[in-house]
Amino acid sequence: MSSNFNCPNQPMTPKLLRETLENLAESTYRDFHLRTCPEAQHLLGVRVPTQRKLAKEIIKTDNYWQYLDGFEPYYYE
Repeated sequence: MSSNFNCPNQPMTPKLLRETLENLAESTYRDFHLRTCPEAQHLLGVRVPTQRKLAKEIIKTDNYWQYLDGFEPYYYE
């Protein structure tokens, strides 16, 4: 997986998460997903297995609970 979030001690921020998801997005998958779920808004096109790998990386950080407490979702992913 090629993500920008390779440092387990780097604090996760909304900006870093957005940038990482944007880098992992696939336009062809986004287009496919929009055809199957046309009401979805703010869809980037990140595959679920890739999201799971990213989540495992995020959990390795010390501050992920603090981040989740203040998280307001915007993207479908």
